[in-house]
Amino acid sequence: MFVFLRSAMGNATNRYITVAISKGDEHEKKKIFSTCLIVHTIIAALIIVLCEVVGLWLFQTKMEIPADRMTACFWVLQFSIATCALGVFCVPYDAVIIAHEKMSAFAFINSLSSTLNLAIAFAIMYLPSDKLILYAGLLFTVQLLNRFIYSGYCQKHFPESKFARLVDIKQIKEMFVFAFWNLFGNLASIACTPILNIFLNMFFGPVVNAARGIAVQIQSIVNNFISNFQMAVIPQITKSYGVGDLQRMQNLIITSSKLTYYIFLLMALPIALEAKTILSLWLGDVPNHTIAFTRISLMIMLITAWIQPLQTANLATGRIKTFQTWRGIIMILMVPISYIALKMKCTPEIVFIVQFAVTSATHAAMLVIIRPLISLSLRTYTIEVILKPIFTTLVASIIPLALHHYLCPSLLTMLCICIVSILCVLITVCLLGLTDLEKQLLLSKVRPILDKIRNR
Repeated sequence: MFVFLRSAMGNATNRYITVAISKGDEHEKKKIFSTCLIVHTIIAALIIVLCEVVGLWLFQTKMEIPADRMTACFWVLQFSIATCALGVFCVPYDAVIIAHEKMSAFAFINSLSSTLNLAIAFAIMYLPSDKLILYAGLLFTVQLLNRFIYSGYCQKHFPESKFARLVDIKQIKEMFVFAFWNLFGNLASIACTPILNIFLNMFFGPVVNAARGIAVQIQSIVNNFISNFQMAVIPQITKSYGVGDLQRMQNLIITSSKLTYYIFLLMALPIALEAKTILSLWLGDVPNHTIAFTRISLMIMLITAWIQPLQTANLATGRIKTFQTWRGIIMILMVPISYIALKMKCTPEIVFIVQFAVTSATHAAMLVIIRPLISLSLRTYTIEVILKPIFTTLVASIIPLALHHYLCPSLLTMLCICIVSILCVLITVCLLGLTDLEKQLLLSKVRPILDKIRNR
């Protein structure tokens, strides 16, 4: 839930800071950053209040939790709220780094955070005390460390990232309105995750929650990957709109959508085919429904790869009310539809199937709304971003699917299918999925990396 929230707020904040940087006015940059800090402090406070009131009510009255684990779950909730609030404070610093396009620093901090999270996962196996409480507490500690690293780096390299009393009440109001509509659409999507978890808990119990938890964890990791990959293009889309270069903006949207889809397909195809073996190696005993949940989640994330560039383009225009309203309305439909389906005795997989359908509808609505704002060709977008990648996926899947069907499951089979899947995707994308210009762009990015490896 927090990954989506932070990404949503970061995109909105990045828009204001990127525009201020493009103007080159130091006073304006300081004012924007200070205003962002105030806005996010208020948002963090609201999150704490909401989670403590509504979260505790749900925890104490609605959730099915074994009596002997109530204390542990209570402390996990408290640490999670604190971790979320701290993350909100990091958003303006995130936005400054991205707006200045310092991707190496962004990548280093995120890599450090991921490494520490991995270390925690190993450490709790050997440390005493309640492992669930310890895990939540250590994740909070990592977030606290992130907060100091982000602020320290920004204050050292970007003069505007120090709080100054240059607050403009009118601007705070404008940013709150902008943030409200941006968060409205995103919160509708975010809220569905815990609500659907509660539904599954009510109808099927904690075991199915565990299965969904694994699938959602994979989904969050992949979404984080997609967001990080597209971070490099977000400032460029915003700046292109700011200077009125709509043609370049359209090219960036189409190219980034396709490349993100194809890069994700490299991971998604082998994982989807060999989900049973991979999850067995990871978990040992795989909860029922986990494999199906994971496969449908990966399909959902393929569509998500198309949504981010459209959302960035909408944020760049500043006209987000209609876009986010319809996005929120469509996404929230997931809740009643899923509840009705579960009441009709459908299997737990229906929750993910509904999410896939709703995400597809959201993408279509986004495209219809943003198209006239940036003069985007619907025909070009449909052919290049939707039809061509789908056809490429179908062709790339033929050989891996045949191997998966005819070979007996084993570790060797898994390795073989993963390697063949990656090769099939790479070859098919190069032959069918990219234009000549996109191939040249990709080669220009890959060649320096290959040269460095060769020189070593």
